[in-house]
Amino acid sequence: MVCLLLISTCAYGQTVDERLAEVQGLWQTNKDGFLQYKRTIPLTGLSKEIIHQRAKEYYLDNQYDKLDERAAGPVVVLGAAGLFKNVQVTENGGVRSTVDATHFLHVWVEEGKAEVVITCLQYIFQIGSGSDAGHDEVLISTLFPVNPQAPRSDKIIGAFLGTTRSATARLEEIEKKMKAPLRSIPQE
Repeated sequence: MVCLLLISTCAYGQTVDERLAEVQGLWQTNKDGFLQYKRTIPLTGLSKEIIHQRAKEYYLDNQYDKLDERAAGPVVVLGAAGLFKNVQVTENGGVRSTVDATHFLHVWVEEGKAEVVITCLQYIFQIGSGSDAGHDEVLISTLFPVNPQAPRSDKIIGAFLGTTRSATARLEEIEKKMKAPLRSIPQE
């Protein structure tokens, strides 16, 4: 019990720089300044068709909206929009605030591997609930630490760390799915 208290106190007492150092190297920005998380999944011995079917199963199982598939020579690209729910949740004086993060999930399928990229676009802030709730949408690329010149705030740091946890968990989940046995998908 005391160990748990010490661990939670140490984590809570960390500075912003210490908290960000823990996720250094897990994220980057693309040429347009958007926050990205990437993973190459080696699938040695699997054909492009099987990898494609596994990727498609993942999208369908996780209810991604408007799955887009395009062939680019020997590569097939799958993409769709999604939402990381509750990347930051706080309560102050009985008023609950939540932050969600919108993202695109792209999978490039080739013989023997898949390239997975999650591009996070915006935070959706909601304060309160019901008809009195306020909400706002802000591009993640304009906020700290993606934009190092932007002001720091505990809520933004919390949202960034929550987004990083969600994105890295999603990459792990996709890798596990890509390496799992195949099930059949009904033909459209």
